[in-house]
Amino acid sequence: MLHKKLVFVFALVFAFISCENENDDQLTEDVSVTSKAAQTFDVQMMLKSGDEIVPISTTGLGGFFAYDYANEQYRYEDTPQGSDPDFAVFEGLSEGTYSFEAYDGHFDGASGKIVTIDENSIENENGYIVVTLEYWSE
Repeated sequence: MLHKKLVFVFALVFAFISCENENDDQLTEDVSVTSKAAQTFDVQMMLKSGDEIVPISTTGLGGFFAYDYANEQYRYEDTPQGSDPDFAVFEGLSEGTYSFEAYDGHFDGASGKIVTIDENSIENENGYIVVTLEYWSE
């Protein structure tokens, strides 16, 4: 009887260890899939009025923000201090759909734009995905 109990206990322990190893393999696969999906993108904001590019520094706009639909969070531009005043960027955005908008000035603003960012998004020569908003002024 003791012999049967020992065999049963060893069989149970072996089955538990075997299942644990299978879960470790699954965990490794899940981590590798997550790391592939962790690619990030940088976005540069531009303004245009009709066919003309409008320098950001000539406007009364108060900056840019983006709404991340997947995470239901707002992101604010990451423009480095002391950089070109016509250079507004978002860095490290995850793949997904965003609504890019500008803070309106007293007599001007920009129409928002919904953009989906993924590995097929076209980058400029500096490595940024360019999002252009239509600028308006009164």
